[in-house]
Amino acid sequence: MKKYILFILLVVNAAVIAAQTNAGTKIEEENAMTANKTGDDKASFSSILNALGKFTSQDGSAITFNPTLYGLVSLFKPGIKKDDKFRDAVFMRNFQLNLGFTPSDESIFNIDDFQSGFSYAILNNKKLSAADYKKLQESESANQKALFQSAIGKYISENDNNEGKLAEQYAYRTLSESDIDNMSTALRDYLKKRLGVSKNEVLAAMASGLEKIFEEKKTELSKRTSLTFDFKSTYSFADKQWGELSFTPVNLYCYFNKTKSNSPGLNATLSYVLGTDTSTKQALKRRTIETEVGMNFPIKVNPETEKAAFEIKPGISYKYITARVYRDEKKSQFDPTLTFRIRINDDFYLPLKLEYDTENAELFGFLSIQFSLN
Repeated sequence: MKKYILFILLVVNAAVIAAQTNAGTKIEEENAMTANKTGDDKASFSSILNALGKFTSQDGSAITFNPTLYGLVSLFKPGIKKDDKFRDAVFMRNFQLNLGFTPSDESIFNIDDFQSGFSYAILNNKKLSAADYKKLQESESANQKALFQSAIGKYISENDNNEGKLAEQYAYRTLSESDIDNMSTALRDYLKKRLGVSKNEVLAAMASGLEKIFEEKKTELSKRTSLTFDFKSTYSFADKQWGELSFTPVNLYCYFNKTKSNSPGLNATLSYVLGTDTSTKQALKRRTIETEVGMNFPIKVNPETEKAAFEIKPGISYKYITARVYRDEKKSQFDPTLTFRIRINDDFYLPLKLEYDTENAELFGFLSIQFSLN
C-alpha cells in the first residue's frame, strides 16, 4: 500500500511541479530574487533591512536604517513568514521606514539631528506572480519533469522490494547527470525505455530542466523595474527646528537587459526639498528641485552566482533653487557624480560616492557602509 500511496503522491506532485522548485516557499523565492539584485539596486529599496552608515567629507556623518514593516513585524511574529501570511503582507513588504541620526562631532552619544520618513514601492514585482507560475506549469520542461516523475513513481509501485526503496531517493530531487550515472542499471534502463530516450544527459535534462528555467527566471525577476515614492525629514536638535523635508515622487530603478546578469541598471530620482535658510536661520524656507540620474555597471560578475565583485555608477545631478537663492549663488547647477561599490559578501557593501562641485571646483567624497539583510 505504501508503494501505491507514494506513486499517487508522485503523480499529484508532477501535476503541480512548477510550484515546487528549489525555492520551496514564497519568502524563499523572493529572497532568491533579492540575492540576484545589485548592491545599488538593494540600496534603492531593501528587501527586509538595509542599514547604511555614511562617513562624508562634506556634511558630517550619518547612520541610517531602512527596514520594511514586514521585516520589523517578522522579528516579533515569526508566523508571518508562512506562505499565506507572506503572500497577504503586500503592504508591509512594500512599505519601508527611513530612520537615521547624525552623531555630534564631540561624542557619538550626542545626536545633532534625527532623520525619519518612509518609502513606498508603487512598483515592486520582483517575485513570481500567478501568471509566472502558469507559464512554468505549461512549459515543455514542466511536462518533461512530470513524465520523469510519473515514470519513477510507476517503477516504485511495480517493485515492492529493495530496488523500489532505492529508487525513492530520486523521487523528489533535482537530478544531475552524475545522479543518473549512479542509478541502478535496472532503474536507468527502465526510465530510458519508458520515456523513449537513450542518453543519460537527456534523462538529467528531463529531471532538472524546470529548475534550470527557474534559475533563468530568477535573473529576469531580479531585474524587473521598481518605482518608489520617498519622504524624508530631518529634525535638528541643535537648532530645535526641522532642518529639511524631502519629497521624492520618483525613485526609479530599471535594467536594459533582463536576461543578462551583468546588465547595467538605470537609477533616476526626482525630489522636492524644503531646507533651512542658513543666512536667516529660518526653517523650511529654502526650496530646491533636485534630480540625479546614474547608470550602474556590475563588474566581474560570477556567471554561477550572478554577483558582481564591484560596481561602478557614473551619473549626473541637477539642482534648481526655487526659493532663497544666496548671494553669488547660481539658481541652477549640474554636477557629475561617480560611485564605486565593493561587495564584501551578499549582505555587506562598501560604497564610495564622489561628487564634483563645478561651481567651486571642489571634489567631495562620501564613504559609506551598506548592510542589506534578506
